[in-house]
Amino acid sequence: MQYGVLVASQSMPVPSSLVQNHSQSPHLSLTFSNEHQILLALSPEGASGKSTSQKTSSRSTIYIVPLNASFKSSLANAMGKTSETAAWLAQPEQRSSASVQGDDGRAKLLQAIRSLTSQDESHKADEAFFKWIGDHTPGHGNKKSEPRGHSSPQLGREFVKEILHIILQPDNTATIKYSPRVVHSLLDRGVVSASMIEKGLLRVLWSRNDWENILRTLDTVVDIPEGEMMFLLKAVIDFHHTSNTTESLDSNAMQVDSRQTWTPPLATYLSACITYSTSPAALRLAIREHLSDARDLVYILEILEGWMMGGTEDYIEQLLRSIAHNSRFEYRSSASPPYHKIVLFLQVLLDASFLALLQYQPSHDILRRIMSYVEPEVVLFERMEHLRGSLEQFVRIQAKSRQGSGRPEVVSDDRRRSRKGRKFAEPDIGMYRLEELVI
Repeated sequence: MQYGVLVASQSMPVPSSLVQNHSQSPHLSLTFSNEHQILLALSPEGASGKSTSQKTSSRSTIYIVPLNASFKSSLANAMGKTSETAAWLAQPEQRSSASVQGDDGRAKLLQAIRSLTSQDESHKADEAFFKWIGDHTPGHGNKKSEPRGHSSPQLGREFVKEILHIILQPDNTATIKYSPRVVHSLLDRGVVSASMIEKGLLRVLWSRNDWENILRTLDTVVDIPEGEMMFLLKAVIDFHHTSNTTESLDSNAMQVDSRQTWTPPLATYLSACITYSTSPAALRLAIREHLSDARDLVYILEILEGWMMGGTEDYIEQLLRSIAHNSRFEYRSSASPPYHKIVLFLQVLLDASFLALLQYQPSHDILRRIMSYVEPEVVLFERMEHLRGSLEQFVRIQAKSRQGSGRPEVVSDDRRRSRKGRKFAEPDIGMYRLEELVI
């Protein structure tokens, strides 16, 4: 792949002593000095052909230009510099991103979707998109949806990005007539990236009240920023808090809510956030930014408490069942996320806001209850850790047999005796503990 960008630019005035005639430009020459600087020499044009008396009246200027760039170009240096480079590079013939990927009607499709969307005929735009998909999917007719990951037709990044911008209209803050079917199809195909929308994919979907596709985005898109997830978590908390307040003040609130758009329960959205793979450091910053109110944190802790009440009993039961059937273990529960992910999220939440919770008196009781659920699990984990050495060889044999690597490894008598000798020679040391001795 070849690429060219202008990483940096610097402009300076030309010394007046170099330009005797404005129709002539000075002569420039670059000389390499060392790896940290080069010499830029500016001399009058045609100075070499002048007489000695004329040469004395003309002056040359030498600039020392420092270097702060690698001699080897890289994509990291090139990213984000396209706009600065446009004025310095020869522009190719203007072509749409659709035509670059092939003359298969993509440009016409984009034009049709854009025209129909501007006329508030989103259902016709959906029909045009699914008709094009059906016409370019061999053996699938005119189906309106395809399984995720289908390889035909190939939807390029720029093509998908343009469709999302046309349908979602992220720059339009007004209420628009929006149909989520195309976005739904693109998410199921796994071709959507959060970076395709500069303002944030989740934020734009939230502005269109498309919660179904928000939950689907958390299941199919892999690069969602933690800040967007916590921003929407705060929005869900505020919505349900407002709804509960309205219901307590107005007996006819249910009749009003029936005409509003659907917003998922807090537990549903929180479960999607906990299940999603995140970075602890980025998640801590997002929680501090968007969930600074201790009352919002108590709502989250109440849901986490309900999930942790049963402990790891259901998790261990499914694990033992998978071992008995010699099948790959995948924890499935419609009631709660995996227990270890709940604990990880709770740890990040406490790291980010423990001081705020300590200063809020209503949070103390729920923190004590959660601690009472966690402590027995820690004791159980410490007891089961002693079984690791005895059962590890069986785990390896089971893993090999599951992978279809053939018969389990046959351990010879000599190796069995040597292992037995090491077992008695080496002490059985469990987990390390920190003890304090007071004299």
